[in-house]
Amino acid sequence: MTYILAATGLRSEARIIARRGIEVIACGGHGDVLSARLSARIAAARPAGLLSIGIAGALDPELRVGDVVTDGDGGWLDIRNGAGILVRHAGTGQHDEQEGAGSADKFRRVIGTPMPAATAAAKAQLRAATGAAAVDMESHVVARVAAAHALPFVVLRVISDTAVRDLPAAACVPLTDSGGVRLGAVLAAVLRDPRQIGALVGLARDTRFALEVLARFRIEALPQ
Repeated sequence: MTYILAATGLRSEARIIARRGIEVIACGGHGDVLSARLSARIAAARPAGLLSIGIAGALDPELRVGDVVTDGDGGWLDIRNGAGILVRHAGTGQHDEQEGAGSADKFRRVIGTPMPAATAAAKAQLRAATGAAAVDMESHVVARVAAAHALPFVVLRVISDTAVRDLPAAACVPLTDSGGVRLGAVLAAVLRDPRQIGALVGLARDTRFALEVLARFRIEALPQ
């Protein structure tokens, strides 16, 4: 059976996305882990294409929580939201780590970085250097693996934090390599600085909304 191989960071994203015809690997932002797992799965059974999907941080100041950005070669994938609107995008397929070549469609361009863009200043620097609209921690890995195996790929990301937001330290605690939250480490970070609780609550609210938007999408590989 033809299937789509999807990559994301959070286990909660994977639970939303996984269904018949879509296999999801959650990596917690660990790029080497993701690369190895994607390659192993492709070797076992070649998919129709790769999908980088989940939430992302905005680099474009005009983007708001819940906005959707896409990139990659969308010609092989049918992506519809709950209202039945097609969201298909054929982009440049360039997903660089921080410095990237120019793109003809900069508004929708998504880049991947190995570390989170945790401050408004860091996001502004990435925006100025790349012209990208959003950033995540998986898309550059998916792009490299797709190129290595001559597979098409698509990025579909929902904005969960805006370009002007500084992430609290507790939100930047590394995840497990299966996308789980290290609750003890998060609590320790909060205890070190309880002032970040308000920011954490706001981020959790916005993340929950972004995941609700993500859950409305229906994704299928088009017939070859």
